[in-house]
Amino acid sequence: MAALCRIALLLGSRLNESCIAMMTLALDEETKVLLMQCIRESNGKEICGFLLAKENTQEFHLAPNFSSGKFSFFISDLDFVRIKHYALKNNFQIAALVHSHISTLNLSEEDINCLTAADLPWIVVMLGENAELLSKTYHRSEFLNSLPGH
Repeated sequence: MAALCRIALLLGSRLNESCIAMMTLALDEETKVLLMQCIRESNGKEICGFLLAKENTQEFHLAPNFSSGKFSFFISDLDFVRIKHYALKNNFQIAALVHSHISTLNLSEEDINCLTAADLPWIVVMLGENAELLSKTYHRSEFLNSLPGH
């Protein structure tokens, strides 16, 4: 199992897919501005973090990317525990894992493998040609039928 697929184990019990599907995963303007700033400050390395939501509020929490590669990300176990604790303490739902790509919104093969194991929506973001934020949300159900044994 790829290290990134620890998401499924570290975030605890499986999320209620119908609850997540009902949540708004559209990024609000404040979150978009924060994500664009994080991407600009990342020196070309992928950023990663979590979108938290409750009622009409969302928060993006940047996690340190411990990957040695420029085109991948790795979130530490401590950061998973930290965000889970923060969400529970503040009545937030962990709505999605967010990470950036440099030149495409498409998922890599490793991304797809981990997305299907995590049972948590992923939002991929990148800066477009005019420095605007582009994003695409992925749900594990989109890929389950293409996996062996499904």
